[in-house]
Amino acid sequence: MYYRGSTLLAGGLIAFFIFSGLWPKVIAGIVALALSGTTAGIAYKRMLPKAREQFEKDIESFLSATKKQLIEEFDHLTNKFFSEFEMFCKNEGFGGIDQ
Repeated sequence: MYYRGSTLLAGGLIAFFIFSGLWPKVIAGIVALALSGTTAGIAYKRMLPKAREQFEKDIESFLSATKKQLIEEFDHLTNKFFSEFEMFCKNEGFGGIDQ
């Protein structure tokens, strides 16, 4: 989107300062619009595969970090549960998990 705006602005300034008369300015403006659209299209097509590749890398990184975090949290909760359960068993006279 930035490419379109800068190309359009440059074309408009060139048309305003270089050409005299209305029709040359109109033609230069149309050419500037066409060039800005072409520039935006080329930039979009070139950036799309790179953006998709980066997006996939980001998703993989996120999923990997989330998996690691969930495993650590599950391990922590499992250890906490067994610790609390053993304490409960001892307090209630069951003698703990090992008996």
